Amino acid sequence: MQFLVFRACGHNAYGVSQKRIEAEILKIEPDTSRLDFRHIKDVIDDFKKVLAATADVAAIFVIFLRAQRADEVREVEVAAAAAAMGSSVTAAPVIPPVVERTSFDLAINMLGPVEVFRDPARMAKEGWRLSKSLHILCYLGSRRNHRAPKETLVDLFWGAADEDTVAKNFHPTISHMRKALNTGQVVKKDFVLYREGAYSLNPQFRYRLDTEEFERLLAEAREARRTGGADGSASLLAEAIKLYRGDFLEEFYYNWIGDLQSYYRDLYLEALKELIGYHAERASQDRPSHDADSKDQELIIRYGQMLLARDAYQEDVHCSVMEAFVQSGNRAAAREQAHRSAANPWT
Repeated sequence: MQFLVFRACGHNAYGVSQKRIEAEILKIEPDTSRLDFRHIKDVIDDFKKVLAATADVAAIFVIFLRAQRADEVREVEVAAAAAAMGSSVTAAPVIPPVVERTSFDLAINMLGPVEVFRDPARMAKEGWRLSKSLHILCYLGSRRNHRAPKETLVDLFWGAADEDTVAKNFHPTISHMRKALNTGQVVKKDFVLYREGAYSLNPQFRYRLDTEEFERLLAEAREARRTGGADGSASLLAEAIKLYRGDFLEEFYYNWIGDLQSYYRDLYLEALKELIGYHAERASQDRPSHDADSKDQELIIRYGQMLLARDAYQEDVHCSVMEAFVQSGNRAAAREQAHRSAANPWT
């Protein structure tokens, strides 16, 4: 088997040409059982970006390859020395580091405080000095087709501003959005495109939007319930509600947000109601295990309190929580829940 190893040509400090990178063939016979071909396409894509990057980036890449090649050479040398000495010592295998690759190029979480990141471990809010840039990105992410005409963005985010103000601020805001998405990143990616009079998220990349993931899980839960998989449906609902950290773009104040806030909040509350009903039904059945019944009562209380924190005027949920407290033997908590319920003006 042959592996391409890339050798830099040039005379700068890194030994890397700023104009090109030469390829040479290194013939080796690796143990194919140790190879992992799952991310070949990702590796190829990343290398294409490296070729188009600056000399500094290419230098880092070449240094990594040289180190990897040196490890292979050392492994062969140790094995040869052991054989020559007649030793039973075998060469320790060089185990390449496992690099966890995310399944997305960009994540945008909009259910609750906004989070935008390419790497979960490197979230940085300081890159968004112009808040309107972040707001426009979220607007694009919230659209079904992730696309918006320039005129729509001007109308939504500059409103009654005069033409001079818009001309002075619009393009710098878009430019800042693009820069912020690449803050602290070695490989730059153009996530926002302008084509045919509209801005959109670049379909070349993979996105993880919590709103879309939330709806996907709820749709799968409905399908599981329709086909009789109550347990599977409840598991999917439980995963979905974990994504709901708060109302949709709860820190923003624009007219276009209100309808979407109501939409996602209603989905969230309905999911909680279904979970409460599921665990109430389980708790009402004859169960061989007291621990299982206690777990259902605990979940009824948890989901009920989560729902009431968003909508305190649901009497049936108050009743479900009180009943769960009673069945759990916590009558003091049941009385306290009853007082909270009585404090709400149901009529």
